[in-house]
Amino acid sequence: MLNVPRVTKMDSGSSYSCIVKSPSGEMAKRSFELHVVEAPQLEDILLPTDLQEGQIVQIHCNLKTGDSPVYYSWLKDGKKIPTHLKIVERSLEVFSVLIIKNVSLDHCGTYTCVAANHVAKVNKTVNLYIKVAPKWSEEPKNTSLLLGRNDHISCSATGYPQPQTHWLKKDVLSETWRPVLEIAGGGVLSLSNGSLIFDSVALSDAGLYTCHVENGVGEPLSKTVWISVNKPVTFDVVSRNLTAKLGQHVTIECQAKGDDPIRIMWTRNGKPINPLTQRIKISEMKTEDGMTNILELLQTETSDGALYQCRAGNPFGADVFSVHLTILEPPIPPSDLSVDSIKSRSVKLSWRDMTKSLAQYYSMQITNSQRLSWSTARTINITRYLSKQ
Repeated sequence: MLNVPRVTKMDSGSSYSCIVKSPSGEMAKRSFELHVVEAPQLEDILLPTDLQEGQIVQIHCNLKTGDSPVYYSWLKDGKKIPTHLKIVERSLEVFSVLIIKNVSLDHCGTYTCVAANHVAKVNKTVNLYIKVAPKWSEEPKNTSLLLGRNDHISCSATGYPQPQTHWLKKDVLSETWRPVLEIAGGGVLSLSNGSLIFDSVALSDAGLYTCHVENGVGEPLSKTVWISVNKPVTFDVVSRNLTAKLGQHVTIECQAKGDDPIRIMWTRNGKPINPLTQRIKISEMKTEDGMTNILELLQTETSDGALYQCRAGNPFGADVFSVHLTILEPPIPPSDLSVDSIKSRSVKLSWRDMTKSLAQYYSMQITNSQRLSWSTARTINITRYLSKQ
């Protein structure tokens, strides 16, 4: 075995012979010529540092040394270059070049030139970054927020370097623009993506806001918007119990708070009430913070005992106010009075009462006169005992 410790290009073309002799004097000889193929070496890829959007960019990959044939290929961010980027590749024996005729933010990334021949594969990389002025990706617009709800406003732009977003709000007292976080306090959060987050919208959050975007390239972006705060319909009290006597005039008041327009509908046990009913009167009036609607039952009947609901809504939300109305009727006289037992010092009486009776007390009269003279009878008051279910 012949070992050549360090082969150089100068050794190419040298002839070597291997001669073998046997003990009997016979000889065998084999000659060969050495061909040295040099692996490719690439020059560093250099790009200008002040590239601007829309320029023509050429990325050159130059061969420093290496034997032909050399084959070139390119990668972007470690993958094959997408065809939609419309990048043109031109390769000759000693170089390869990428041509980008209208460079944009989509072309930015890491480009790798790969060179290979029969003995080795090598590569060089370069980062392509261009300065791009901010462009709106989500432009803020006039917005209505709901009182008490969580909400957000978007403001974002593309560009390189990454644009920075700043929110300002006009102070109604000083008539100056101030950072929104200084005015709003802890209820508002500005995210790195440009979104303005409202944790719980308050009336004080209404006003003029400006989103300012810049990255040091070209002209900054700025947009002023008006944010209004709308009040969905709400009730301070959502339910109550109401008791009225039979035949009494009953008034149920429904006080809805919220922004106009407010629409109100009454239901009885879940069914709409016809305002044209003879014994029912419905009226309404606007208030400073909403609307008051009044349902009147002109002369109550037993059947009026029910669940009444005032359903109010506006374009921003809805709510329900419930009233449980109980009608009290005069008690019906008991029936089936009987003597159950008589003892020397006591007597046990019983009588039948209506299961729905709300009577709380009974008066029992006792007389010794056989002529049933109740005017002089003795009266005993009895409290009704209601067992717990």
